Amino acid sequence: MEVIKRGITPDCIDIQVEDWSVSYSHIYDKKDVLAAYPDDVRGVYPRIRIAFQFDNSDEAAKAFESLASGDKKIVDFEKYCTNSEIDYVKKYFDYMRK
Repeated sequence: MEVIKRGITPDCIDIQVEDWSVSYSHIYDKKDVLAAYPDDVRGVYPRIRIAFQFDNSDEAAKAFESLASGDKKIVDFEKYCTNSEIDYVKKYFDYMRK
């Protein structure tokens, strides 16, 4: 995995565009993953990782920019989340939708 671009949202959440295609070309296109590292709303871990896979690198880049600018929130991209079945990710989205 290679980190292509790092940033931070106005809510102080670290975000990054990742390229997993080097190791997993049969699953990922180049630069199509966005990862966010918000605080764990349960308080178990300092931060959690939420991964989003988009159809292509342009969509991932647009999502990155809209998060970095504050135009969108992490929950706006929930449908692209690849690890939404994990309990701490479910709890994060539930908490943020309130």
